[in-house]
Amino acid sequence: MVAAAVEPPATEPHNGASATPETQNALLVAFARLLAMYGTPAHRVETALAALASRWGLRGSFFATPTAVFAEIEREGETTSRLIRVEPAEVRLDRLVQLDDTLERTLAGELAPDKAITRVREIETKPALYGATQTAAAFGLMGAAAAVFFGGGVWGVGLGLLTAMMVGTIAMTAGRSGRIARVSEFLAGLASALLASVAVAAMAHHGWGVADAGVVSLAGLIVLLPGLTITISVSELASRNMVAGSARLVSAATALLSLGFGAAIGARGGTAFVDWMGWAAAAASPTPLPEWALLPALLSAAVGLTVVFHAPFRALLLFALVGGFSFGTARFCSLVVGPELAAFLAALAIGVVANIYARACRRPTALVTMPGIILLVPGSMGFRSISSFMSEDAVGGVQTAFGVFLVATAIVMGLLLANAAVHPRRVL
Repeated sequence: MVAAAVEPPATEPHNGASATPETQNALLVAFARLLAMYGTPAHRVETALAALASRWGLRGSFFATPTAVFAEIEREGETTSRLIRVEPAEVRLDRLVQLDDTLERTLAGELAPDKAITRVREIETKPALYGATQTAAAFGLMGAAAAVFFGGGVWGVGLGLLTAMMVGTIAMTAGRSGRIARVSEFLAGLASALLASVAVAAMAHHGWGVADAGVVSLAGLIVLLPGLTITISVSELASRNMVAGSARLVSAATALLSLGFGAAIGARGGTAFVDWMGWAAAAASPTPLPEWALLPALLSAAVGLTVVFHAPFRALLLFALVGGFSFGTARFCSLVVGPELAAFLAALAIGVVANIYARACRRPTALVTMPGIILLVPGSMGFRSISSFMSEDAVGGVQTAFGVFLVATAIVMGLLLANAAVHPRRVL
């Protein structure tokens, strides 16, 4: 279980009415910016802000997008309008847990607004749980796990690990440089495909082993694929947040195009280098690993997700259990009803478990839904769709793209039905 550092309750309840308007506005702005920054869906951001304003007896209207939150607050006949600019960042579950705790205690009257704003600012300035080396290693673990899931064989798993670590290093470097950040997806796709094609050809030429360059490249990019972003965008569209959903969907499509374009150039560059070296292409397909290899792959994925999502390491057991439950449910259902309905049923099961967990443990549902649906989201399908278009296979690209939205919609409908069946009793 992930536990946030909880302050002792105040001796007397606070409803926030005695706080100054400046303090109330500052707290609303801080919550709006941080919740949107860490990837909270627009409808949840708006619900949280509206609940907080209502707790103080204010009339508030809020409009959230991935890059900005608009707020209009009516107080004693006077209206204040604010535009909060948001710089989207990576998912930070450690901070979301503490923000959720602060929000819930403020709504319950246990935390005065002035203390709440102090705590929110402390949460924002907390140092990262994991460094660049740990994050790059987590990329590698998830790349190795993805190679197992995609049937990459022993050599595919090893190359997937190395390729994903290289991609993780590029992502960490881009995070420290604004200029590189603008082309990070392109560089990651380029480096992943180039390394995969050259390494696979070199192994085949020297008789070391057989691997699939496409699987290795896809495994290397697995963390950067915006499947989760696509799923969140569909959930926002389903919640009638059209602007936020459309903006997030365009952002995901742009990331996929950058990754696919980079991968196409990398693959052609690798092919040109292999031809120049006179190496023969691999004729055989890799032998998939036995079924028991899925267990260490799931554990590897859980460790990687714990680091990539910036969750405390004590959440590893929870992530492993949720990931195994999600993967097992989806795989069993796919044998009976097909992949799309299997994604719906798996998301429904994960949503119900997440809501029960939120009610029982007083934690945000994201602690269960994030590691649960990440194994269901159609990021790899989106990448294959772009690859098909790059290979001038328009029919295959359209079919795969349709499958992406079908699976994403199935996941969202499962989560929405889970919320209708079991209410989490949490704002986030």
